[in-house]
Amino acid sequence: MPISSLIPEFMPESLLRTAADVILWRRKNAARGILLVTLASWVMFERTGYTLLSLVSGVLLLLTTILFLWAKSAALLNRPAPPLPNWHITEGNNLFGIFRSNLCKCYTLSFPEYSSG
Repeated sequence: MPISSLIPEFMPESLLRTAADVILWRRKNAARGILLVTLASWVMFERTGYTLLSLVSGVLLLLTTILFLWAKSAALLNRPAPPLPNWHITEGNNLFGIFRSNLCKCYTLSFPEYSSG
């Protein structure tokens, strides 16, 4: 299998060259920076006993709280509300139904004595 078949077509050539230069240590400062950030985050997670899921959950909770306070203060101070995307959920895009059916299949295959009643 040729190497060119493993590279996605949508990635620009300059991005591939930059990534290759960092991996091959041709851009030493960028490679050292990535290595130091990775090492620092690993040490922080190991020493504190913190997990990545806890960090992501905390950040999302903080962002949700900031957005809530921004919206409430905008209503009180007659300012514009924070911009939110206008999402439309259609019936054809029923991801929850697909997830639920796959979960039921996995449950039936994994625990047949419990799923049979």
